[in-house]
Amino acid sequence: MLTLDKQGVVREARVKVQLVPQIAHGPLQNVHAIVVHQTDSPTASGTIAGWRTGNRPDGAHFLIDKDGTTYQCVSLQQKCWHVGKIVSRCLLEKSCSKTESAWYDTATKRLRGHFSTLVQETHQHEKDKDYPDRYPVNEDSIGIEMVGNHIDDKTFETPAAEQQASLRWLVQELEATLHLLNTDVYRHSLISHKNPGEAAGAQW
Repeated sequence: MLTLDKQGVVREARVKVQLVPQIAHGPLQNVHAIVVHQTDSPTASGTIAGWRTGNRPDGAHFLIDKDGTTYQCVSLQQKCWHVGKIVSRCLLEKSCSKTESAWYDTATKRLRGHFSTLVQETHQHEKDKDYPDRYPVNEDSIGIEMVGNHIDDKTFETPAAEQQASLRWLVQELEATLHLLNTDVYRHSLISHKNPGEAAGAQW
């Protein structure tokens, strides 16, 4: 279990604190899940520098460098914009009720040829559900970024062994601290519209 101060900052020797206010976006009231990402950048320092410019408001609570060094960049009491628009969980898992199936069939037919609008409407429809009937969103999840470049439209580089070890440790500690299960940990590429190789090689 992690030691946290009153501001939601981890006080552990294995975690270096480098808070980036530019990617914190208001109170995080409940945490239901963890989402694992890859940065599409070669270094942690470059990623943090990019976040600090404020040009891109998205980011994550934690960042794991290729040598396994783990940084906390946002308090566990603050939201990060790290998930994006989620896909339908019941459609992906083939568990939709008749009502849900009908909603998606109707939306797909109505918005044929307007993919971005379908993505937006699906996201809003999903957000009205309670977790775990839907995938996690920014408002109820912790984001972990692992440094790593994308290779092509389907592939990211495989995380280094040191990264995998740090990820396993961090996920286990967050699960214990936040009372989560291993089934509450997701690859970003599973739940959102991302490169399917993102975090595909991550192990926890």
